[in-house]
Amino acid sequence: MSELRQRLAALGRYVAFSPGPNPHPNVEEELRRWLAADPYADAAAGFRAGWTRSASVVGPRLHDWEARFARARRDNAGLRSHMNALLAEIQRLQDR
Repeated sequence: MSELRQRLAALGRYVAFSPGPNPHPNVEEELRRWLAADPYADAAAGFRAGWTRSASVVGPRLHDWEARFARARRDNAGLRSHMNALLAEIQRLQDR
């Protein structure tokens, strides 16, 4: 890792250590830090980098939520089908 940092430093690039997702981000402070660390950075690149980082953190949770939602819809459709069958059976028994 240190060799990679040295090679990137020689190219004028900066590699920041990331301890993981920040649960309470201060985006203005983070943008100032990022702009100061990278000499070729601009606010638009910082914006894109922030959204990319956010997507990598939130993406798995969103994917899990979508899977749960799809399962709930299937369960709901199955329950509706059973209810309709039971209502039809009740109607049939009442019509006798």
